[in-house]
Amino acid sequence: MAKRNRKNRRGPTKRAASWLKTRLEPLSRVRISPARFYGAYKRLRRLLPAQPLYLMQAFPMLAALGAAMWVSAVAWNNPSLRNRYEQVGALALSEGNYETARVCYRRLVADDVASQRYRYGLAVTLQNLDQRAHAAALLRSLAPDDDSGYAAAHALVAQNILRAAAPGDTDAMQRAEAHLLRCLRDEPDNADAHLLMGRICMATERPERAEQHWRRAASGSPVAALELASLLNGRGQRDAALPFARSAAEALGRRVAAHPNQRDARLQYADALNLIGDRGRAEQVLHDGVVLQPAGPFKSALALLQYQRATTEGLGQAIAARWLRQAIEVLKTKKNLTTDDHFVLGNAYRALGQPAEAVPHLATVAEQRPEIRSELARVYRAAGDEEGARRVAQAAADDYEARLAQDTTTLKWRLLAADASSALGDHEHAVAMLESEWKKSPAPLLANALARTYTNWWDDVIKTAQTAEQRRGRLTLLRSALTYSPWDAVAIERLLELRRTSKDLGPDVAALLNEMLARGEATAAAHFMIGTDAILRGSDEEARLHLRAARDLEPRSALIANNLAWAEMRASPPDMTRALKAIDDALKMDPGNPRYRETRGQVLVTMERWENAIPDLEAALVAMRGQPQLHKALAEAYRHVGQDALAAQHQKLAETAPPGSQNENAN
Repeated sequence: MAKRNRKNRRGPTKRAASWLKTRLEPLSRVRISPARFYGAYKRLRRLLPAQPLYLMQAFPMLAALGAAMWVSAVAWNNPSLRNRYEQVGALALSEGNYETARVCYRRLVADDVASQRYRYGLAVTLQNLDQRAHAAALLRSLAPDDDSGYAAAHALVAQNILRAAAPGDTDAMQRAEAHLLRCLRDEPDNADAHLLMGRICMATERPERAEQHWRRAASGSPVAALELASLLNGRGQRDAALPFARSAAEALGRRVAAHPNQRDARLQYADALNLIGDRGRAEQVLHDGVVLQPAGPFKSALALLQYQRATTEGLGQAIAARWLRQAIEVLKTKKNLTTDDHFVLGNAYRALGQPAEAVPHLATVAEQRPEIRSELARVYRAAGDEEGARRVAQAAADDYEARLAQDTTTLKWRLLAADASSALGDHEHAVAMLESEWKKSPAPLLANALARTYTNWWDDVIKTAQTAEQRRGRLTLLRSALTYSPWDAVAIERLLELRRTSKDLGPDVAALLNEMLARGEATAAAHFMIGTDAILRGSDEEARLHLRAARDLEPRSALIANNLAWAEMRASPPDMTRALKAIDDALKMDPGNPRYRETRGQVLVTMERWENAIPDLEAALVAMRGQPQLHKALAEAYRHVGQDALAAQHQKLAETAPPGSQNENAN
């Protein structure tokens, strides 16, 4: 009986020993904070009887535990260990290793729950692990809605508000702006806060304020530098935009190289490359994204880039059509189309002359973006649906006229109302609305809108004019477009096309351009059009004369420089030094344009600099396949460097090119 009692008395001790063994074993590997020591002691105390005798039996184990805890506490209070946890946590967070970051920040918060920095790091980690409820609770304590808190937390709360808000939600933008202002009060140079403030300012039509915020953030945020470059480029300030775009491209390129699966960084990198003119590399970056993440956003971005290349690079109709078809094919492989996808598809079909296919896509876009209703009406009309065109245009006109009556100070409603009137065919009313505002306050947006209205008016006249005399009398519409916007691409294209293809109006266009020169109206543009037309007619001396004059008047135009290079190369005698300088200048302004790369390749072939010519011609070939003059130049270059097999292939392609695929480089 006594033996059994002794055995029972040893039971608690054995249990305590077993418990201690399991706890002591990992002590050599894990650092334990003082707070955890007390918790471990309480658990052990509950397992042991209250009698002092039994407690003394466990004393050696308790002593070992106490010594281990003491060593751990001393080590944890060592700043170098805490700093190590901070460093590992921050690095893991930056690399997207959120599980490791969570372990580090939880350890830091357990030791110092009052530290805002540690709690913020844990909140960011939990949010990325989709533990949003816990993250939101931490952020509320760090960044209350009605008081100042931790600056970085205010910026993150603002970002979350904007991310969850519907487009145009002014209440959400106001709440986000309040958080950002609290952040900037404590951290005036917080790049993330300035980036978001710039976006809010753009959404609320305060571009000047947006520019100020993005300039403050550009040195610390490549995304802010990119958005600033986009803003400046959209205003036509390309020279000012390029340094910011290049800086963004370099930083984002490094980020993508280190983290290839970061979606936003890859998309932003492609945007930056597009801005600096390196569209070929931008396309490759997006192609790589499609391979890495087939279900990601890269197909949409790739299709949009291809659409932009077709409509902005001036590669000629055949090449532009190929890019448009590629954009359509990319989007056909997507299962769920976004509004942007429908926008690209609708405009691509429209540019290809397939308005019936464009209508359903643009109608889908108009449900989310009612400002495109006027363009939708024009597509309906092109598809032969006059009733649909008038219904959409009338609804848009009524809506915008009502908004304009309530708010006469916002230029947006006047521009949209005028465009809707033009879509209804009431061009005179549209011009009157815009010109009345122009007389009060000339602005680039008004100038562009007036030019677009006059070119739309011309397009309608061409369809309805019965005789050449009627069309001839309306040439002044294109002249008016150029008066307001001398480099309006549509007006220039219309005049050059008439000069080249219209037997009855060609001479009148030439007379109109000469009259514009004599009166000093759109002088640089007039010289450019006369010079370009002269190239196409083979009048090389006349072309050189006018394009040199245009270059002197407008030295920042890459298009003029490109066409001048052709004129200098083809004149008699040719001035190859001037030609090379002109095309080099064009490529400085638009480095990735394949059209300009081909021009420089042709110049170098003419100079018999065969090895230098090949890289430019090959770069152009990616975008301009099927151009006989390009294949002919490559054949000649390869022949002179001893690559006869390649030369023969290019010669064959030059000779078998389909009819009508002539080079359209100078236009």
